Amino acid sequence: MYFYPVLNVKACLMIDIIEEYSEAEELADFVATGFEFDENQFGCTAYIDSPANENLNFRTFDNLNEKIDLSEFGEGVTKILFAFIAFNPKLSPHKQVIEYLPNHKEVNISLELDYENFINATSEAAVQMMKDLYLKGLRALLLFNIRDFDMEGLIEAVEQALEEERAA
Repeated sequence: MYFYPVLNVKACLMIDIIEEYSEAEELADFVATGFEFDENQFGCTAYIDSPANENLNFRTFDNLNEKIDLSEFGEGVTKILFAFIAFNPKLSPHKQVIEYLPNHKEVNISLELDYENFINATSEAAVQMMKDLYLKGLRALLLFNIRDFDMEGLIEAVEQALEEERAA
């Protein structure tokens, strides 16, 4: 398993591959400390069981925190964590989740990429798949009717930021 963590960075940034973990406890300790990030921040990670796309350029998501301040859309959400899942569906230990934790004002989204297409995709196509899935996850949050938060405005801002990144 390949795990791309984000550790206290002011960006939605995938960093170097962490070696495969064989000890569940060791991985749990790592995950528990790996998802800490400041308020009004985006966080992003990926669980990928194939090294096929290990050299992906994840800069597409690097600048979300620099371009978008969650507090500008209200007080209902202060953190958004997104996890991409690219595991063989028959073997995946990960579940898809879209949840809003109102007491913490946090959003957690874990969604599966199309495994076969993702592992065989070019880096550019894989990043586009990730962008599309990211936006799909944010759009699903509209169903939560989160109080004191302009989710539609956030989605528009993220779409624009991702489009600007593509043009750069």
